[in-house]
Amino acid sequence: MTDDFVERGVTDLTPQLTKIKRAGAQVIIGEIYGSSAPVLYNQWAELRVPALIAHMGATVSAQDFIDKHRALMEGSLINNRWWPARYTELSEPTLAAYKKKTGVDATNFAVQAHDAAVVAIEGLVRAGGLDADKIAAQIESGTFTLAWGTRKFQPLAEGHRMPIETVIVQVQNGKKVPIYPPSLATREGTKYVTVPPYAWEKK
Repeated sequence: MTDDFVERGVTDLTPQLTKIKRAGAQVIIGEIYGSSAPVLYNQWAELRVPALIAHMGATVSAQDFIDKHRALMEGSLINNRWWPARYTELSEPTLAAYKKKTGVDATNFAVQAHDAAVVAIEGLVRAGGLDADKIAAQIESGTFTLAWGTRKFQPLAEGHRMPIETVIVQVQNGKKVPIYPPSLATREGTKYVTVPPYAWEKK
C-alpha cells in the first residue's frame, strides 16, 4: 500500500504510476479532477499498469467524460454518488423539472441543493415562525421526504449528518452500471465484471 499526493493540474503521473506498477498494487484508489483526469487514464494505459482504477472524483463520473475516454475506462469503478431512481414521490417530479429548466440531467449537487432547500423550508413551516431555536429543533428532530429519499439527521454525537448509501458503478461497454449497493444492482439486474483483462489489453 502506498499513499501519494499529486498537485492539482499535474500533467505527468509517470512517477506515481511507475511506483504503483513496481509495487505490484492491484487497485489505484484516488480522485483526480479536471484536466488531470484524462492524464491518469492515458498514462495508466501507456505504462500498462496492471491495477484496477477505482475513482472517487466527480469528473470521471460524468457521462460525457466516459464517452470521450470510453476505451480506457472500461472496467473502472467510480463513486457515482447519485443514481436517478424513485426514492420518494418527490424524486421524479424534481428530476423532470430540473431537466426542463436546464436541459440537462440533475447531478448529485443539484439534488442535494434541492433537498437542503426542502429541509430548510420544512423547518420554517414546522416551527411556525422565524424563531431560530425552534427551527433548529424541528430540523434536528424531523424526518423529511426528499428527492433523495426519506432522511433524518443523526444525533449530534454521531456527526449531525444525513448519511446516504453511496452508489458504486463500473464502466461496462461505455456506460455506467451500478454494482453497489446490492439492492440497487439487483433492481437494475447488473453486476460487477471481473478485471483483468484491462482496457489496454483489449483489441
